[in-house]
Formats: sequence, structure tokens, C-alpha cells
Amino acid sequence: MVAALAATPYILHESVRTGNMGVQFFVYAPAILSLGFVAWAVITRDLPDRLRRATMVATILLACGGFALFRNDGLSGEGVPDFTWRWAET
Repeated sequence: MVAALAATPYILHESVRTGNMGVQFFVYAPAILSLGFVAWAVITRDLPDRLRRATMVATILLACGGFALFRNDGLSGEGVPDFTWRWAET
């Protein structure tokens, strides 16, 4: 998981990578990873250990890599970040 967290900023859109003084990804990633782990644990509880480990790696990669699909268009007046698809028109 540490390797995925360390490697993900290299594939992020510049607005997410540098947002909030460079810590935006690291602020939002724990919440997404936690939700992913809970879903993973519930879905794979009856699977064999080997398959569970493989799906755990896939869950970590999907949770971290999913951030590469978005960019940050700034904050709203209430301080809520405005995320849009990375390839959407500006």
C-alpha cells in the first residue's frame, strides 16, 4: 500500500498532485482506501487466502489509481473541492 501511495502522484493530474500545497491526494486517499478495504473485506470474506490477497492488491491499485481519472477545478464558496473528469472541457 505504501508503494501504491508513493507511486500514484506520478500519474495524477497536476491540479490534484499540487492541490492543497501538494497534499490533496494524501488527504483524500485514506478515506477512499478505507472504504475500499471495508468493501473488499465484506465481498471476499468467504474466498481462499490466496485469492483474497490478490483481490486486496487489486483494491489498493484501483483505489489509488482512481484518483488519476479526476482533476480539481478549485474550491466552491463553501470550501468544497470541485472535482471533474480529467478529460472534460474546461
